[in-house]
Amino acid sequence: MNKVDKALQKRIGERIRAAREHANLPQKDVAAQLEIQRVTITSWEMGTSMPHITQLPKLASILQVPIKYFFDEEEATRND
Repeated sequence: MNKVDKALQKRIGERIRAAREHANLPQKDVAAQLEIQRVTITSWEMGTSMPHITQLPKLASILQVPIKYFFDEEEATRND
């Protein structure tokens, strides 16, 4: 993975954490709704991995943010 990809992965992880905390949801609840392990959420939030594209719509719904929140700098600033 190149530096740009790592930076994007880290930024997406930071946004997932921010949205989850804003929604007052523990990692285990988000993981249960996505039918994945809690450590996967931890990995996303730490920027060591990213959700699969097919998981983004459900993740956005759970966290009550638009999908573009994870990618769009302006959207993220508005919702943090």
